[in-house]
Amino acid sequence: MKRKQFDDFYFVKDGKIHTLDEVQDRYEKNNGDISYFQGRMRCPECKEAILSFTRKTSSRREYLSKEPSSSHLDNCSYKNDYASKKQIIEYVETMNDNQIQDKLKSALNMLMNRDTSTDININSQEQRDNPLIIKSSNVGNSIQRTIPRKSLSMWLDKEYEGKVFIFYGKVKLKVEPFKEFFRLLIYTKKRDKTWGYKTKVFRIRFKDKIDENKEYDIAILGYLDFSYGSTPEIKLVKYNSLLYR
Repeated sequence: MKRKQFDDFYFVKDGKIHTLDEVQDRYEKNNGDISYFQGRMRCPECKEAILSFTRKTSSRREYLSKEPSSSHLDNCSYKNDYASKKQIIEYVETMNDNQIQDKLKSALNMLMNRDTSTDININSQEQRDNPLIIKSSNVGNSIQRTIPRKSLSMWLDKEYEGKVFIFYGKVKLKVEPFKEFFRLLIYTKKRDKTWGYKTKVFRIRFKDKIDENKEYDIAILGYLDFSYGSTPEIKLVKYNSLLYR
């Protein structure tokens, strides 16, 4: 199984979620000294497994991964292998429109309220209630797999092209007419706190009602497509596998 990497982490010192960028910044500014974070970084979901930092090199981005001697809680989605694109699409095909929206709503509640969330209690949950865990068939048997997640505030590299994720984050949105169709443009906050264009979703003939001055929480079940240039577009697994609020 490929080692899972984390975009963010639960920091036991202040009980909040922090980003990988913060660790890399401290590494660069303090000549490699990240003792402030070391040993205090935990899985952002179960808050149990200890994470370690691997620095950026000329050929590889920085990343966080679970320490081999540490373990996730049983009902943490990171314990399972990641679901393949085929497995996720097959799973979504069994769901109606309301079920897809409910799944995205639960995922959004979980991913955007991880600091002090009271409605997501990973310690008491059974695995079937974790919105990122799905069941897939394997030679007649039902197995548990996890839908990978990807924060929209992080990089969307070509190495992820074609892989299905739940993309999530705090964004600003804009509707762009395209012939008789519409695109939903997505903007995320940069390190300097300004908003920059990140990606877009083709919405066919559906025109989203957006307030461009407001910030939204968004969850998208889809995959990256680089067919139109270096900036990717997110293709939806199903036409309604997108939720914002």
